[in-house]
Amino acid sequence: MAFTFLKEIFRDYKVGAITKSSRFVVKKVLSEIKASDKLIVEYGPGDGVVTKPLLKILSKEAQIISIEPNANFYKKLKKIRDKRLILINGYAGKTEDEIKQADVVISSIPFTLMSKKEREEVIKFTHKTLKPRGKFVVYQYSTLVSPLLKKYFKTVNISLEIRNFPPYFFMVCTK
Repeated sequence: MAFTFLKEIFRDYKVGAITKSSRFVVKKVLSEIKASDKLIVEYGPGDGVVTKPLLKILSKEAQIISIEPNANFYKKLKKIRDKRLILINGYAGKTEDEIKQADVVISSIPFTLMSKKEREEVIKFTHKTLKPRGKFVVYQYSTLVSPLLKKYFKTVNISLEIRNFPPYFFMVCTK
């Protein structure tokens, strides 16, 4: 299973993770979700390592919109049978019609592999689609995107999760 990510990196340079996220990363992401959240958007869900446990904790009325550009990961995600999950085979920031007033946006997309213009488009789009006081939870191998996050969000809290290979920086942004 861990080789799936490594194999995809060689097929698709925009896959940013070399392994699936650790259970510690998943737990940290889930800690940012409230039971009252109704709309969660996930950029780059990969094989669903966060998506599956997220579906377990969300209410029956909640929805997850997962946006995955990689065709092989998208096929794996389609095997998840849950009416609350809406899958989009596409790119973050290019799906405006489907997303309105999200409570939380979760992102593991590799901002370091994007141009500055693309990074700004995704962050601006995310800010626009979040509810007031909504959260943007970003986990990355680098803090490269943090100055841009600080430009658009009221608060940006950065922490490090070392129990992942490689370690992830968490940036939790509030609108």
